[in-house]
Amino acid sequence: MVLSGEELGMEVLGVLYSNMDRESISDSDLAEVIDVPGERVKTSLGGLVDSGLVDAVAGGYRLSEAGFRVVHQRVTSFCPHL
Repeated sequence: MVLSGEELGMEVLGVLYSNMDRESISDSDLAEVIDVPGERVKTSLGGLVDSGLVDAVAGGYRLSEAGFRVVHQRVTSFCPHL
């Protein structure tokens, strides 16, 4: 299955959210978990960093505070459209 850019971004955010206890996650680890080419993950991460949802930190990436709020709202919502 090929993920659209938006779907890939949501997958990246979901993996980062699920791993909030880690200091950071590398782009190669994200690519392996999501099972997509690393270049696609890097492109997605660039957009997520630019949008303020993800922070680039030593050793990889983490959800920003804004990213956490967005994903947490989606995960805990009963609305099927989020």
